[in-house]
Amino acid sequence: MNTLTWVSFNGRSVTFNDGGQFWFSRITDALGAEEQVIKAPGQDGATTYGVTLARPAIHLSASLTVNRAGDRFKSMDDAVDFLNRAFLPNTFGVLTEQRAGTDRMIICRPAARPVFGERIQNSRTVDIDFVADMPRWVEKAETVFELGKEVGGFRFPLRLPTRMGLYIKDAVIRNETGDEIKPVIEIFTTSEMIRVANETAGLFLKIEHPIRDGQKMVIDCADTSAWLYENHNGQWSRVLNVSDWLTHDSDYWSLVNGMNYITLRNERPDMTVIAMVRYHRPL
Repeated sequence: MNTLTWVSFNGRSVTFNDGGQFWFSRITDALGAEEQVIKAPGQDGATTYGVTLARPAIHLSASLTVNRAGDRFKSMDDAVDFLNRAFLPNTFGVLTEQRAGTDRMIICRPAARPVFGERIQNSRTVDIDFVADMPRWVEKAETVFELGKEVGGFRFPLRLPTRMGLYIKDAVIRNETGDEIKPVIEIFTTSEMIRVANETAGLFLKIEHPIRDGQKMVIDCADTSAWLYENHNGQWSRVLNVSDWLTHDSDYWSLVNGMNYITLRNERPDMTVIAMVRYHRPL
């Protein structure tokens, strides 16, 4: 049984499945390509120098029913109003499809309000079109690589050189998707001048500002941003844009196709640095 869930960034969520109030029929998506061309004066035709993936257009076909035992909405007007509020045009959210095999997700936004078909007894069809800025669906499961972790020791993290076990500061990440993957990098440390690099790509991110206990720096290589988070009672909250903590020679890097050699370095060898490289694999 396939289930489709929409969670908008304004906090509204809807689940479509078999047997629920909102029935999931099918979802289709069309992924096109855009040619990059150049044309000289007087040239017949044009010269194509590249091809990029276009934004996918996603179409959801579903239906809704009302006035059954267990239904959240007894009124058709209430159900329609709920969906109109949940799928506000140009409001970003995450669309997740649970299916046999690999669950997939994509960040997208409704292109327009839902289109409702003619009411037949207690049911109506619903059609919703989405536009995604990211070119592909990705796995719902997140892949995480830890740098600076302690292997075979007793505490995590543990200050050097009194550690027990092995302090792992490098990782080899294999990208076999055929696409570059832009990861999110989380850094936990009280040290300074932290350098996280993709040596394969020849690019690095270097932080020249200390991060205190109870804080972490989250660097998003997709939207080229860096934010400071603070932990309050076990909950992380975003508090400050710290893009200016990166040195001017820093570059947001990607996982290129093939093997990627990732390194974590700092100028204080007595300080333990923990970093996590996180990403969703494109499908």
